[in-house]
Amino acid sequence: MRIAVIDIGSNTIKMTIFNNTGSALTGIMNKTENIGLISYIENGVLSEKGIRVLCDTVADLASEARRNSCLYVYPFATASLRKTENYAEIIENVKKKTGYAIDMLSGSDEASFSFNGIVKSMGDELASNGLTFDMGGGSTEIVSFKNKKLVSSVSLDIGVLALYNSFVKNVLPSKSEYKKIRKYTTKQYNSVSFLRECENVGNIYMVGGTGKAISKLHASFSNRPLTFPYTIKKEDLADLISKLIFKKDHMTIIGAIREIPSRIHTICPGLIAITALMDAAGANNLIVTEASIREGYAMHVAKMCESENEK
Repeated sequence: MRIAVIDIGSNTIKMTIFNNTGSALTGIMNKTENIGLISYIENGVLSEKGIRVLCDTVADLASEARRNSCLYVYPFATASLRKTENYAEIIENVKKKTGYAIDMLSGSDEASFSFNGIVKSMGDELASNGLTFDMGGGSTEIVSFKNKKLVSSVSLDIGVLALYNSFVKNVLPSKSEYKKIRKYTTKQYNSVSFLRECENVGNIYMVGGTGKAISKLHASFSNRPLTFPYTIKKEDLADLISKLIFKKDHMTIIGAIREIPSRIHTICPGLIAITALMDAAGANNLIVTEASIREGYAMHVAKMCESENEK
C-alpha cells in the first residue's frame, strides 16, 4: 500500500510517497514545489490568487500520487495556513476544487510529528536525552526528550521566511538587522521554561530544509561530503554569519548563491535563529537530520489506514 503526504509550508509544498508494508514505512519519492505561499498573505488573509495557486498545486501533486499507485493522499498544513484569518475558507476551497481536505495541524502536532520523524530516521544514532527542533518558514517547533520519548514541546513564531519578511530589507541582513533578529529570537527562546532549565545539552538535532541548506553550504566550503546526519560546530555557524553579514565576503556570498539559490534570502535569518537557540540551550553542535515532519505524519496516517482496513 502506498501513501502520499503533502506538506503545505510557507515557502514550499512538498510531497513524499511512502510504501507501507505494515511492518515498515519507506519513502520512495519526493517532490517539491516552490510557490512562496506566504507572499500571497496580506493582513493575515490568503488572497484569492493564493488559494487558487494552492488548489492547483495540491491537485497536481495528488494526480501524480495517484499515477504512482497511491491509495491514500493526505495534505496537511502547518503555521503557513494555521495563522491565516481565512483558514476555514481555504480548507473549504481546497476540498471543493481537489476533493482533499487539508489537515490543519496544531503547533503541538507539528512538534510531535517532527520528533517522531527524527526518532524513525536516526534510530540508534539519536541520543537518549536532548533537544530537537523543526525550523520552517513560519514557525519553529522545539522538543525536549528523555529516553527518546517526548517530554515537553513548544511552537514559536520563529520562521526563516517570516523573519526575513519582518526584519530584512535587502537580500542579506545588515548588521543592525542582525541585532534585531537576534534580540527577537532570543526573547522568544527565553520565554520557554524547559530551555531555561537546559544544562548544556551538547548536541541539538534539526529537521527541515533550512538545516539541509546550511549543511550543503558548509560542506561546499569545507570540502566535506554531504551525508546525513550532518554535524556542524557552533563556531562554524558563527563564521558563516560573520562572512555573510558582517564581512560581506564576496566569495562566500557567490558560493551561497551557487549552492542554495532558492534559499539565499532566508539562510541568514535561519543561521541567526539557530545560533541563538544553541546559545539558549547550551548546545555546541548542530546535527542536521534527514528526517522530516512528513515521516512522522505518514506514521500517523498509516495507523489510521490500517484501522480503516480492519473494519
